[in-house]
Amino acid sequence: MIRHLVFWHFQALNGESKNAVLGDIRHKITDAMRAVGGAELKHFGMIRRENSCFNLVLDSVFVNHEHLTAYMHHPIHKQAVTVLRERTSEKEIIDYEYDTSA
Repeated sequence: MIRHLVFWHFQALNGESKNAVLGDIRHKITDAMRAVGGAELKHFGMIRRENSCFNLVLDSVFVNHEHLTAYMHHPIHKQAVTVLRERTSEKEIIDYEYDTSA
């Protein structure tokens, strides 16, 4: 299993509803995960801690690297990335493999 964590510093554009933008991104992410299969969204939402470098997190699990790679290259995922790039100033990605048999 692969845990895929992404952290951003998110800022809605002028006049945008942060909740509406995040809802649209969540929809795109879940659609891309459904399309490739072998993926589960654990959490996508705002971090409510002051003085944090990041204020938005994506926590997801993939059955293997092939499913993660398919997700990363899926056109719907790329749409979500475009929306996020316009609204984020920092990003950190952490992927790690773990064994579920223990």
